[in-house]
Formats: sequence, C-alpha cells, structure tokens
Amino acid sequence: MKLIPKVVMISVLLAVVIIGGVGMVILVSVKSDKINIINDHLNSHISLMVSRLEANQIKISSMSKIIARNRRISRSLDVYESRGLSQELNDKVETYPFINYILIADLEGAVFAVSTRDGRKKRVNSEALLLETIHDNPLYTSVEGDGVSVSALGLDPFLSKIGVERVGHEVSQWFMAHVVKRGEPIGTLVISVDWKSINDELLGDIAEELSAYNRSLKSALIMDADDQVLVAKENRALKHEALEGELWSEKRYSAGHSMLKAKLIFDRTLALKSLDQLSVSI
Repeated sequence: MKLIPKVVMISVLLAVVIIGGVGMVILVSVKSDKINIINDHLNSHISLMVSRLEANQIKISSMSKIIARNRRISRSLDVYESRGLSQELNDKVETYPFINYILIADLEGAVFAVSTRDGRKKRVNSEALLLETIHDNPLYTSVEGDGVSVSALGLDPFLSKIGVERVGHEVSQWFMAHVVKRGEPIGTLVISVDWKSINDELLGDIAEELSAYNRSLKSALIMDADDQVLVAKENRALKHEALEGELWSEKRYSAGHSMLKAKLIFDRTLALKSLDQLSVSI
C-alpha cells in the first residue's frame, strides 16, 4: 500500500476514534448534568413537602395559643366555675373538626372542663374525663413558659373513655399551652387532634400539587423512625421497600416529640425519559 492512502486511512481511523471518544465524553457529561438536575428537582420536591407539613404544625400550635388566651377560659378557671365553658370549647371543636376534644386542667393537672361534642356536633361522654389528670395521659408533656408543647404521636387513652372510636385514625397528638391570669399560669389547655386525618388530607393536597409539576410522582408517604408507613397517598404495604424502576427522595423532620420521615417515590422511566432519549440520539 502506498504511503499517502495509508496516511489517509490512519487519519480517518484516528478521526473516528477521536469523534467517538468526544461523543462518549459529551454523553457522560450530559448524563451527569441531567442526573444532577433530576436530583435537584427531587430534593426541592421533598423540601417543599416537609415545609408544608411543618407549617401545618406551626398553624395548629398558634391556634392552641390563641384559644388558651381566651378570657372566658382564664376567668372561669380563675374562679373555678366551669358553667357554660363546655359550649365555648364546643364552638372551637366545631370550627376545627380535626380536634378530638379540648380540655382545661388546673395547676395540679386535674381536668376542670372539657368539650362535650365532636366536630359533627355529636355528643360524647366527655364528663368521664373530669375524674382524670392530664399527667396520667402518655401524650402529656410539660409546658415551658408561654410556648406550646407538642406531644409525640400516639394513642390517646382518653378517647376510649369518652366513647370516641377512630378506626383507621388511631394516631393522635396533644397541643398544650398555659392558661394565664395576671401574668401567671393557672392551668393548662390541652387540644387532642386527629393527627392521621389532618395529614391524610394535607398529604393528598401536597401530592396533587407536586404531580402537576412532575408527572413521574407515584406516591407520597410519611413514615415513623422505624420506616413504618403512617400516611400514604396510595395504599401500600405496611413497610415500604424500594422497588426496581423507582427513584425516591426522603427527608427527616420532627412532629412534636416524634421524629418522622417524609418520602416521595417517582417512576424512574418517566423521570429519566428525556435522558434515555438523549442517549439514543447520541
């Protein structure tokens, strides 16, 4: 073979190798950038979810503080006269139907007054709590200063005492604040909320909003510290395991005295569809 054709052939081969190498470098770079973008999106979605969940806890805490400042409540507790106070508490429960009940306790923790109707205006046997002390309830935590104390998630034994059944919604939470008169605490306001129903509705709203931005979203979950699913957008096994073909993002956050985990699960094929198409074209 003559020298010139040989040089041309070698040059062509080198060009093919160089172009192929450059193409692979570009592909790897594009893939890396795309994956980073996808991870950024997933992380922003989970951050938004957690911020909404935390904001709702703050909202209920603020509501608890406002109710604790009700002058009729402090005046009644100050003179230890509960007449008519139950109706005042019933009005709050009717306004916020996620509330199981509201009670007022004196400084020793003895129940002084309690709401007598649920959010559907159905009468409950709340008078049974007048013999109880809030310190005996496992959801009780001490209140510091003028703040609101938020319990861990758990079962509220007071519900069974007043004849309230929460089938499928057994997880409750207490919000507690001091009742103050003349600048000094004279008792404690306790609001027992149906944590499961609150977060069922909220999680559904969050998932719907996120799905509008990212159609690859499959489900949204709230799990406890042991990865047991407490609330989910769709029905899943009690303990979620990552499945092949899924991407997920998760973040821990606190709900009162409980540490929880928010998790979003995405369809990998849909999330990476543009990346796969780019790989084929290159």
